[in-house]
Amino acid sequence: ECEAHLAGSEPVPFMQLFNVWKESPEARRFALSRRLGSIAAQVLGVPAVRLYQDSVFAKRPGDGPTEWHSDLNMAPFDTNDFVTFWIPLQPIPYSDEGGSSLCFASRSHRDVALPFWSDPRTTDLSDRYEVETYGEFKVGDCSLHHGWCLHSAPGNELPDTRYAYTVSYVADCAPTLQDEGHVRRPDMEDRRSYRSWFADVGWGGIADHPELPLVYSEYSW
Repeated sequence: ECEAHLAGSEPVPFMQLFNVWKESPEARRFALSRRLGSIAAQVLGVPAVRLYQDSVFAKRPGDGPTEWHSDLNMAPFDTNDFVTFWIPLQPIPYSDEGGSSLCFASRSHRDVALPFWSDPRTTDLSDRYEVETYGEFKVGDCSLHHGWCLHSAPGNELPDTRYAYTVSYVADCAPTLQDEGHVRRPDMEDRRSYRSWFADVGWGGIADHPELPLVYSEYSW
């Protein structure tokens, strides 16, 4: 039934598996590495960070483009201190050779006017920002983007599935959203990722939970 539904629908942009660190010892060691956490804290300018989630993305041959979006639009935090590492798991060629690495709307995380007046998911961003891509990726390369940075990806035109791993960090003790007073709630796409710990923390809580492990703090060794 699921296969029939997918076959009759528009091309999906990707398949996603959340919270790999909970199942894979290798992913856990990587996502919880102090070295990676220290980079995240340094980039954000905060003293400590927690792991929010990690994911594996599979963009299969023929999968459609990933539309413009920001990660924090799908997370239940009231913060600006959030960063994602995007790590391809195989070489990715340049986009004009069929590659599907991320495209970034440069400095969009500082653009207050766009979400206030427009819907970034349906707005043509090509004239508003300089759209940047890092082109070819080799195994071991990665890119970082801020939680509010708009990013997208082209469809996969290659004959093989493109796999990528992501890991996202949030500032220690970042507040969760209040239950009331917001123009909109987080996009439901990632709810499966956070609903177990959010049931304990709740609206207006603090990011301090065993499922949001502390990865780095400048106050501890």
